[in-house]
Amino acid sequence: PRALPIGPICGYAAFGGSAAGADTWGGNAGAFYTVLCAIAICMAACGMSNMPATTHELVSVANCVFKWLWLHAIGMLTTGVATGVLIATSVSVTSAFDAPSDSIGRVIMLVIVAVIVVHALIWYCVPPQVKTKVVDQSVIFSNKHNYVMTYLYIMTFGSFIGFSGAFPKLLKDLFGYLPDGTVNPDAPDVLYYAWIGPAVGSLIRPVGGYMSDKFGGALVTQVHTVIQTFASVACGILCWQARERLNDGKENLDLFPPFVFMFVVLFYCTGVGNGSTFRMIAIIFEKHEAAGVLGWSSAIASFGAYIIPALFGVAIKQKSPQTVMYFMAAYYFSCIGMNHWYYLRKGCEKPC
Repeated sequence: PRALPIGPICGYAAFGGSAAGADTWGGNAGAFYTVLCAIAICMAACGMSNMPATTHELVSVANCVFKWLWLHAIGMLTTGVATGVLIATSVSVTSAFDAPSDSIGRVIMLVIVAVIVVHALIWYCVPPQVKTKVVDQSVIFSNKHNYVMTYLYIMTFGSFIGFSGAFPKLLKDLFGYLPDGTVNPDAPDVLYYAWIGPAVGSLIRPVGGYMSDKFGGALVTQVHTVIQTFASVACGILCWQARERLNDGKENLDLFPPFVFMFVVLFYCTGVGNGSTFRMIAIIFEKHEAAGVLGWSSAIASFGAYIIPALFGVAIKQKSPQTVMYFMAAYYFSCIGMNHWYYLRKGCEKPC
């Protein structure tokens, strides 16, 4: 708790505190972050001050802050390496990645580089006390279900975080312009709708956990993955129709409501699936492994925030955003088979 005031102080100093209604308020992340940190300070002071130091190895506040800064330095160094690769492979530097298919390969390559660098740094450069726990948790990499659940968790959390970043831009590109390419003055304000899907996905997650407790995590995951597959195909068809309308010189705003609705269905499925796969991990793995699997799968799935918007960016440039939705539908279909084989069918390895 004594270290937490650093956050709001730095946030307010960096971004200021513009009043609500001012032109800069909507993008003032620092002011909003200050409020969140203030709430966190109160919660930590009231609910975390009684943690036994022997259990959590709390030598001192300075020691804990030092470890925190050390681990963050590893993350920042990884970001620096990935950023260097990003600049080195940019079209302005080299022509090796100027084709659309090459751009997608570049995105995948950057993710692989970041994963390799951060894991190498975590393995060789973490504090000794942390290294012991890393070694203990590395046992998960010899368990194939770690990779199966990571594959499924990318479908839920990875899709959620990726669609959250791509949804606003997709709305604007598909419905924000007239057939001649000028801004459509009658287009709906993207900011009024962009938050709905992420909000639904976030709020419905506990419901997914509750449904999994009642019906089983594998079954809940299976049902919602089927819905998610059909919703992805439907969004792809709507993307194609919206783009074709513009190509034919016609307006497409009548497709806006069903498109938003189907995307909200996608967010709903990713939210429920997030809760159900979370519950599956807790059942499939031993207690000492579950935390490591959750951390690993969440970390890998979080790259969806970068990959999915990047894929949409390439597809939109080629005027075929529906391709990404069809690709995601094919991926979700493979998840149906994998979930059924390992966790749902009669005689499966890990019924849950």
